[in-house]
Amino acid sequence: MKNRNIAATLSFFVPGSGLWYLGRRRWAIANLLAATGLLLSAGGIEAAAERIHYVILAVAAGSAGLAHAVGGNCRAASPAKQVTHGPVANSESHGKSE
Repeated sequence: MKNRNIAATLSFFVPGSGLWYLGRRRWAIANLLAATGLLLSAGGIEAAAERIHYVILAVAAGSAGLAHAVGGNCRAASPAKQVTHGPVANSESHGKSE
């Protein structure tokens, strides 16, 4: 099972790499393209060009957050890892008295 914390760390440094690690290839490519486009568009604006390091940090944090969230959804979606606690009621006998 893939670790979502590792995915978040990878995506923080290279947008999309954590999603690639999780096996979400299309998400990874989309994330990399979106991050690259945002950085290129922000680099052309004078106000953003002076503070490009803040834009880079925001893109990195956003990419890491996305990888962490997708990693959490992957874990919740796997039926093999779902554990029920306590007695499970039978749907046929629920509410019926004998």
